[in-house]
Amino acid sequence: MTTRTTDHRKGLTITAVGGLLLTLDAPLLILSGAGTANILFVRGLMLAFALVVWWYVRMRPKGEPFFHGRQSVIAGILSCIQNLCFVGAITNTSVANVVFILAFNPMFAALLSWLFLGERITRATFFAMVASMVGVVIIVWDGIGAGTLFGDTLALGCAAFLALTLTYSRSTGKDMSMMPAIGMGLSAMVAAPFATPFSLSAQGLGWLSLNGFLVAPASFALLALGPRYILAAEVAMFYLLETCLTPVLMWAIFGELPTTASFIGGGIIFGSLLLHSLYLIFAARRPAFAQ
Repeated sequence: MTTRTTDHRKGLTITAVGGLLLTLDAPLLILSGAGTANILFVRGLMLAFALVVWWYVRMRPKGEPFFHGRQSVIAGILSCIQNLCFVGAITNTSVANVVFILAFNPMFAALLSWLFLGERITRATFFAMVASMVGVVIIVWDGIGAGTLFGDTLALGCAAFLALTLTYSRSTGKDMSMMPAIGMGLSAMVAAPFATPFSLSAQGLGWLSLNGFLVAPASFALLALGPRYILAAEVAMFYLLETCLTPVLMWAIFGELPTTASFIGGGIIFGSLLLHSLYLIFAARRPAFAQ
């Protein structure tokens, strides 16, 4: 087994675990009952602290730097904007709409990788982009009548900045797994003037703690590390786990169901990306097929 193959499998494993943990992110935030500013402030500080501790205990002894100068600043700002969009979307539209629109992230990643990294867009990726965009338009159009257009737009912005963050991280060729710590710290600073953390209930603080100290930092660190071993578009594919499982959790816990249009749009996005993933697997086994 070549080093390249080993690294690729390692990257797939890392991002798969990160994707599974990510499915718990939104339900935990809703369970906390916290508002946008409190989530950004409290969760941001918790997550940043958890990642710093992880770096100090596990990565610092190996000589892995926490900060990579200008590259970390840029990645942190991108991560901050993505987080602001995500939390704003969660509190202004249905969670199903958010995760359906976030599933468009792989197509953004493929497009950005083509623009900035010179990675070729295959015909299959192009067709998946078009189909996914149709699904996004259906969801956003439905949001106009349902009064969730603002939240849906923030979700689309989150997908775009997430793809940009992943692509930029890959372009550096460095371990950017601590990038979310900077992004979350910046998010907390932005929300600080508007936050009222002492108004949170003990139960709400508990759900946020589970999210901020464990689930979110683990998932973000693993997903941020993925681009070091595999393509940004491949990393983004594991967000399909969130697309599939999070709406199920929201229905099981809160009885929240997507609208018919949202379900159709999400189904188009999920289906196109699933077919695209199968294409990638087939193309990897038969390289000539992808030419």
